[in-house]
Amino acid sequence: EAPQPRYGLEEEGRRPVDLLQPPTLSYEFTPSFSGIIVNAETVGNRVVVDMDLPIGEDVLGAGIFADVFATSNDPEGPVSVSFNKDYGPPLAGDGKAFINPNEGLVTIGTAGGIDGSGVFKIGITNLQQGVYHLSAVPSKVVEVEGIGSVVKIGEPIYFQFNVIDTDNQGPLFGGTPITIQNEPPTIYPGSSLSLLSDVTDPDGDLINYEWSILSGPDTSVTLFGSSEGPNTTLGRLALPGDYVVLLRAFNFNGPLLVESTTTKTITVAPFPDIKPIANPGPAVAASYGQSVVLNGLDSLDGISLVFNEATQQFESTGIEEQELTYQWTPVNFTSGVEATLLNGTVSVAVLDLLEPGTYIVRLVVTRVSDAEDSEEAFVTIEALNTPPVAVLENLTTVVDPVSGLLVTANVLPVGGTFLFTGVNSTDEENDDIASFTNIIWTFDSFPTGFSGALTPSGTYGEDVSFDADVSGNYTIRLRVEDEFNGWSENIITVFAGGVPEALIDPATIGAILVGSTLELDGRLSKDANGIDQFVGGGDPLGYKWFIDSVTDLLFL
Repeated sequence: EAPQPRYGLEEEGRRPVDLLQPPTLSYEFTPSFSGIIVNAETVGNRVVVDMDLPIGEDVLGAGIFADVFATSNDPEGPVSVSFNKDYGPPLAGDGKAFINPNEGLVTIGTAGGIDGSGVFKIGITNLQQGVYHLSAVPSKVVEVEGIGSVVKIGEPIYFQFNVIDTDNQGPLFGGTPITIQNEPPTIYPGSSLSLLSDVTDPDGDLINYEWSILSGPDTSVTLFGSSEGPNTTLGRLALPGDYVVLLRAFNFNGPLLVESTTTKTITVAPFPDIKPIANPGPAVAASYGQSVVLNGLDSLDGISLVFNEATQQFESTGIEEQELTYQWTPVNFTSGVEATLLNGTVSVAVLDLLEPGTYIVRLVVTRVSDAEDSEEAFVTIEALNTPPVAVLENLTTVVDPVSGLLVTANVLPVGGTFLFTGVNSTDEENDDIASFTNIIWTFDSFPTGFSGALTPSGTYGEDVSFDADVSGNYTIRLRVEDEFNGWSENIITVFAGGVPEALIDPATIGAILVGSTLELDGRLSKDANGIDQFVGGGDPLGYKWFIDSVTDLLFL
């Protein structure tokens, strides 16, 4: 029922109403319809009309008209009536809904007043197919003073027009109602298919679509995209067998529904008896302590690509690539070797190499569509130990007589103490001398008669010293070892003996003229054993000349 408007009386001049004789407004209808009438029925204050508009007839010319005789005893004066199109399809062309007591065509609205009795015409023209709801509503009500209740002057009259095309043929399917877009020669499990329909409506009516799956071995299959349009997508068909798809096409004319249905059987063939191929990648060598990535993405499903023995190449079969699952498993690590395998159930796994050794990992891939496992495939990972680096440094120092600074001394007088360190030795995996299993100091050689020994010191024995009590060369060796038997060595040679003596040949010392060149000869200098360089046969000496001072005699 349409909502009822409420109209109040003017405040000025309002008078009480006799409750026993309320004002009334009555109607009487004499319908005269154009078009072919299926049914016209008045039920209470509702007029229900069904119209038959055969195919080929111009719908725009159809209309419904009625003469309405109205009587009003409202003492307040004339009652006007408005005619409303409450809802329904739009009117075609220049269609109108109208009311007019003077029988002229006036657009929808309030017209004229009814006082006593009168007649007016209502109607609607240029109907479309569908259901229309219209109402004729009186203009006012009377409020009874002292009670607050409302007495309506008459009741609205409601019209329901069901305009039906009873000759509707409904949707028609073409010669191939359902086709598969880009249909492969054989459909295998795991496929997703795009379905296209061929449906028309001879009447040009709007077609409604409804796709569904009637039967199939996999009840979890779903329709992706729209299941209410002319085309749809059939979800992944995981199992082989026959799937029956139903398409229902229908339209409405008023309450009448006309439909057509069709089915298509889609056969999913089982896979050929071919196993997937696991490929864990090539052998890997890396330093222990690192992480190695194991990549199984080059594994093959065994169906979309097959190996051609003649060409020695993998070739496409035209079958959709199948989804694979992955399982990485450690097999036989070297005894005592530790490792951590991460992401063991995805295509790319990670192996943390905690210790040096040989790691073997197995990969098995499985086709999701038929749960077929591959043959086992293995990858070998060598976790290598990088040997430490022995760094041997001389910490022995003396004061440079010229500069007065401490300098490294590779030569000391007999009885001097040499000091060495290996603290800066390194290990790639740990980079800390504290990780070394052994720090070993030894003499490679020393002079005859030497009676001293190497004295280790420091937290880890990284420093060593000895007293050179005999003149000659001393060669010291440092060896560092890690916990996995990696090692390296370094040596250094120092000398202990007398102090050389610097001498200038007296024959080259004297007074010369300003501007002249003076040549000085130091070959009389002696080595630590007292042998001078002029005679020859002594130890090689290095020379460095200095000017200690200059005196300008002009100012004396």
